[in-house]
Amino acid sequence: MWLIWIRRTRIDALLPVYALQFALLTGVFRWLSLRARSREGEGSTLMKALVPDYTRAVAVLSVSEWGASVLTVATGVLSGVSMCQLAKPWGHAATLATALVLGGICVLEARRSRRDRWVYAAAALVVISAVYCRVLWVGTAPVSVWDTAAIIASGSALFALQAITASRPMYILTMTLPLTAIFTVPLQAGSIHAGLSLSALGALYLLTRRSTRQGNPLVPGSAGH
Repeated sequence: MWLIWIRRTRIDALLPVYALQFALLTGVFRWLSLRARSREGEGSTLMKALVPDYTRAVAVLSVSEWGASVLTVATGVLSGVSMCQLAKPWGHAATLATALVLGGICVLEARRSRRDRWVYAAAALVVISAVYCRVLWVGTAPVSVWDTAAIIASGSALFALQAITASRPMYILTMTLPLTAIFTVPLQAGSIHAGLSLSALGALYLLTRRSTRQGNPLVPGSAGH
């Protein structure tokens, strides 16, 4: 209702803030829902019936507004507008904070329900946030060896998490994410950066295969030779 008091030109700028508010409300409602499940009585029965509906509705609002704010920024960047002109620093901070809160909720739901979709949702939020940070930091500059290093480092972190959790979604993400590093390898075939990147990528895949003892036709170990 408070949107009617705000000029239409300001709504886009405030979308990240609204998204963050609804993300925090999602966490609160989810906590209330879990508390209601652990209690008995008429009041808890009413909460069990109402809170999940509110949780879903608020979560949808948060994701929708966060997605709209990210899409607005992406459209502006592709049009040649700088990130500083598209949003204030607090707007970018709210966008990243929303992704952090929603990602945390996804992780907790993954641990509670053991459903793969929450892991993939958290991974999607992390990837989008990483790209957002990259554009915020260096703009639309061409990919460089630092992008390759960041992807390989992320793949190594996923490998460590997969080794700890023995999670099938983590295994799939570990085998998939590093493939994007191939597209960031410098075009010069004789570049030392290209050779090191492909060698690190092959080593990561071989380590993952040895750790999980699962065959995978996508192992690009020969790419580094």
